[in-house]
Amino acid sequence: MLTDDRDIAFKRRLVSTLNQLEGDWEYKEAAALVKPILAEYQASSWYLLDSDMMAELAISTHRHIYISGPRRLSPIETKDYLVTFLMQPNPISKDVISYLQIADMILLFQKQPEPLLKITLAKFKILVDRLTYEEKKLMIQLTRKYPVFVRACLGLVLAEVNQPLLSAKLLQTLSPHTLNRYKQKCIIPAANQP
Repeated sequence: MLTDDRDIAFKRRLVSTLNQLEGDWEYKEAAALVKPILAEYQASSWYLLDSDMMAELAISTHRHIYISGPRRLSPIETKDYLVTFLMQPNPISKDVISYLQIADMILLFQKQPEPLLKITLAKFKILVDRLTYEEKKLMIQLTRKYPVFVRACLGLVLAEVNQPLLSAKLLQTLSPHTLNRYKQKCIIPAANQP
């Protein structure tokens, strides 16, 4: 992982700024401090993950900030918080950031323990169902560059929200063995659906 001087300066500035936060702070408060730093660094290349979407999906943001961008950077950890950098495999532009964030959410919730994962998946299914057909098609296009779990999860959820053609387009990017491995993890039992 190559890190240039700008990356180092950016991370130092983040640490310095976030160390100013004292006590129990909310994600939005920290995000308000981080956004200007991102704007100075490379605004069009990096974005913060949406705190409202994370709350909707029951993903914890307590003392944790998620930033997605074109390179993998090591996490920053200090006494009060953790900043995690997700690598975004797609070109980043303002018109697709909200859709990239949806795909990024899958990266985050795949690490949740089983009971919480099922709750998050049920909520994720509702979020995906609210998307228009064109937005779902865009999600398929964007997630093709994501890791296997993201493609499997979105494909299986699309099947559950009665989008079999869209689901098939995404699931065909996976081997049968890989798909079977993730089916158990990504399918929401009827009892867990809201």
